[in-house]
Amino acid sequence: MQKFRQRRVTIKKKLIHSYLTGVIIPFLLFSLALFQIQKNTMKNTAADIAYNELMQITGLMDGEFEQLKSVSNLLYLDNELNDFIKEYNQNIHFNPDIEYLNHILGKYNAGISNVNFSSVIITNRGQFLGDATLIHKADSLEITDKNWYQSLLDKPSGILWLKDETLDKIFTTPGQNYIYLIRELQDRVTWDKTGILILGISENELRKLYSGYIDEYSSIYILDEQNNLISNIDNLNFNIIPQMVFNYMYKYSGSNIVSKVNNEKILMTHYTIKTTNWKVFLMEDLNNLLSYFNSINYLYLLVIGIYFIITIMLCSVFLTKFTKPIQVLYQNMEKVKANNFDVTVPILSNDEIGDLSHKFNSMIERIKQLMDNLLKEQEEKRQAELITLQTQINPHFLYNTLASIRYLIYTEKKEDVDNIILSLIRILKNSLSDTEEFVSIQKEISILEDYIFIQKFAFSNKVTVDIHMEDDILDCKTIKLILQPLVENAFMHGLKPKNNDGYLSIKGYSQENMVYIEIYDNGVGFVSKADIKKKHRRGIGLQNVKDRIELTFGKKYSLNIESEPDKFTKIRINIPKITSEEEFLYYEHFNS
Repeated sequence: MQKFRQRRVTIKKKLIHSYLTGVIIPFLLFSLALFQIQKNTMKNTAADIAYNELMQITGLMDGEFEQLKSVSNLLYLDNELNDFIKEYNQNIHFNPDIEYLNHILGKYNAGISNVNFSSVIITNRGQFLGDATLIHKADSLEITDKNWYQSLLDKPSGILWLKDETLDKIFTTPGQNYIYLIRELQDRVTWDKTGILILGISENELRKLYSGYIDEYSSIYILDEQNNLISNIDNLNFNIIPQMVFNYMYKYSGSNIVSKVNNEKILMTHYTIKTTNWKVFLMEDLNNLLSYFNSINYLYLLVIGIYFIITIMLCSVFLTKFTKPIQVLYQNMEKVKANNFDVTVPILSNDEIGDLSHKFNSMIERIKQLMDNLLKEQEEKRQAELITLQTQINPHFLYNTLASIRYLIYTEKKEDVDNIILSLIRILKNSLSDTEEFVSIQKEISILEDYIFIQKFAFSNKVTVDIHMEDDILDCKTIKLILQPLVENAFMHGLKPKNNDGYLSIKGYSQENMVYIEIYDNGVGFVSKADIKKKHRRGIGLQNVKDRIELTFGKKYSLNIESEPDKFTKIRINIPKITSEEEFLYYEHFNS
């Protein structure tokens, strides 16, 4: 034994030596090379997929913009529209047929474009004509100072694509942005300017084209040639356009893995919409993107799994001997965790685990001794407190009861005197003689009815009392003397200060294995928690009832108060629905 102690090696060193030589070093050398190859392959594949996906998005948008451009070409060449505008510009007395004009502007809508758009023409006289939603507000618009207006003057044959807050005022309501195609209309004989054609589509129409490609781990930005934001979905919560976007505005397309944005690796892919020359930037969370490559991951895991099987077989012989004491100690700890303290850990090794097992056994014995002493002290204290609480009777209640008996004797109402004395006897017997903590709800209500009967004689105001208990809860168990303090507070602090007749309701019902009892009075109510404490500081009190419920059944069950000054007070308690002897015994044990 002495020789064994001289050769003692800590279990930590044993495990480290075995794991390093059998698992860690070979695993690192083998997996690093494989992981690097896999990582590069997955990144390149992810970039290709993102690039092809963005090409599809831009292709859809380019097709829609090309169709809208075709509509503008048709309107530009439309003879009816050309004649209408020329007549309007040349004849100041010309009364335009707006319905006819809208018919001309709308005849290409359904037949050519897949998206809905609105059309507006600005004549040389500065008049706005068309089918825009708020066209009637156009008289207040000033467009001559807009950059796009000057661009049309400089390049009459050009087509502009843009967003404009001024035009939004006649095309849409606040908060709904539009995208506009703007071009100059010309007389094809003289090539003089006849007006300006504006086609507007909702940004939501554009968003429909690409939103299906954007998931919660990606963002998309569409910018015009002046770096103005046209549309975006920011699921990655950048909040502002990332700065690296502007570094690639001059490039037509490409995929670039950006190191970090908001501490996340981002794959940025960009492409150009041919028709508008706008840039579309697709940002995707690289880590989430790489998670989709399950087939490659499975292959990697398979290789690693085979390697682990081999290394585990080599190491298992050494580790089994060293880990057995740990397993035994762990199993016994789990038993203690499940409140089983009748355990003793065998000493299987002469190392730290052996020492720990010995100390663990000593600790369990000490805990059992302390728990036994504590439970005994708590039970004695609890029984003493319970007897004290049950024997507490509000002195005012006794004074008022005796005064009522004296008055009834004086008025020779012997039958009422007899009934009051019988009710008082039952109350005193229940409070002073019966030390059971749990009683049926039916018995609790019976005692409560005696208390209410006496209070109604002592009260100067008329009080209507309504008691209704569902049949299925009458045999359920509850804590003794749980309702009387609440009804006492209702009488003394709710109904007594009231100048007119009072109403008291007591009802009980069950829902989902719980019993609810509500006590409602139409008394003076209260304002704050301080008011509650002031009004209910005598007797057993609300706080005492609340503490008894939580102590007996747990924090899930308690007492709730609702009140409005000069209107009402409602107190609701909830307790478990104890319907069987087993449940009753369980809560008796739990309380103990």
